[in-house]
Amino acid sequence: NRLMKGLLELARLDSTHGQTNVKRRPVAINKLLHQTAERLQQKASAKKQPLREEPSPTPLYVLAAPELFSQILYNLTENAIKYTPEGGTIHIKARQEGDRATITVTDNGIGIAPTDLPRIFDRFYRVDKARARKSGGNGIGLSLVKFLVELFDGTIDVKSQIGQGTTFTLTFPLTTKS
Repeated sequence: NRLMKGLLELARLDSTHGQTNVKRRPVAINKLLHQTAERLQQKASAKKQPLREEPSPTPLYVLAAPELFSQILYNLTENAIKYTPEGGTIHIKARQEGDRATITVTDNGIGIAPTDLPRIFDRFYRVDKARARKSGGNGIGLSLVKFLVELFDGTIDVKSQIGQGTTFTLTFPLTTKS
């Protein structure tokens, strides 16, 4: 079911018509960061993982569709929980850097091998097929995340070390509230 929903969402947005029909408005990053942490707190608690959120000291707004932008944060944070062992830590943070908003999702989980990093955003690519089946992964989540980040004029970068964790860094142009 999740695979079909992801595929349908990608197909819809992938079309020029789908991209131009995305209704964008100023989205409050701190608010979505908090909502994401609230939605995933139970999953993190079940694995005894502190889920730390660090909002920007100043309000930050990006031009995006709120539900799709929320999906970016949710997918990355849920992956961090999923691929971090019990007792690990998840940290989501927002900050301003010049005229851009930067969001990081960091974990101290299993990490991603350097040979896999260039392909993690490819559709259907899974780092470890056996582990992905066990955890319910289908190889669509990170592909959708990257697509949405770029749809909202952002960039995504990932740094990871095996056994030490992963950090996804998102940057978006800032906009005003109104």
